[in-house]
Amino acid sequence: MNKDDRIKLLKMAVSCLRKDGETRPIFSVNVPTKEEVEIIKRSLETGEVDENLLKRFFPMAHKGVKKHGFFKYFLYVHNSLIRKLERYSKNELFEWCTAYPAQIVDKVDSKYVVETIDGKVIKTDSEAYPEILIERKLKIGDFVILHRDKIHMVLNKEEFKIASDFYNKFISE
Repeated sequence: MNKDDRIKLLKMAVSCLRKDGETRPIFSVNVPTKEEVEIIKRSLETGEVDENLLKRFFPMAHKGVKKHGFFKYFLYVHNSLIRKLERYSKNELFEWCTAYPAQIVDKVDSKYVVETIDGKVIKTDSEAYPEILIERKLKIGDFVILHRDKIHMVLNKEEFKIASDFYNKFISE
């Protein structure tokens, strides 16, 4: 997997890390140690991501991104899969776990107001796991990906179009 996809996968999947004692349906089977949380934080800061770390905590997404590429996997394959899983639809977790292309439209106190391409408005931030802030330099007008009601990454216009195209394909089916 190339370096760009490794950092994008880590940014996207951080909110899927299991917390100690957590029982809700979640992506990662392992609870990271304090040392592993520090490695993840350092990886997000430096952009250097160990592929074995991704395989350990996010095996399904790792395989999916390798097979489909980052945007197709998260905005189309991942979203289509969670729509089909009863544990998400039955527990009203489907919308929360869906990955959305979005844009930051306002800032209120320390939170950002984000509007998805289908009009959903959420007040949120980028702390996707305790003590892990994914994006530090957010501003109004940024294109982003929203997942689990958290901002996971800033996109340029071209990436936003690609993400939107895959999301719209998912919605149309």
